[in-house]
Amino acid sequence: QVGEDVTGCVIALIGISIISFSGTTMHLNPIGDILSVGAAMVWSFYAVLSKKMGAFGYSVIQTTRRTFFYGILFMIPALYFFDFKWDL
Repeated sequence: QVGEDVTGCVIALIGISIISFSGTTMHLNPIGDILSVGAAMVWSFYAVLSKKMGAFGYSVIQTTRRTFFYGILFMIPALYFFDFKWDL
């Protein structure tokens, strides 16, 4: 089971790397490429860890709710640094 998870994560990372680094123009955006590869890595760790948390008896809803809560909690200070505006 762990081997399948790792294989899936590696394939996902290779796929996102191919998409990120295969631009049709010569203009490179290394920040965007790094962010997309980093997001794929974080998502793969989240997928594996959330599955392992299920083995400890946590429900999927509870795990997802806590993940979103802590994600929002830690992103609120980032709004200040990125000059976020509430333009609705």
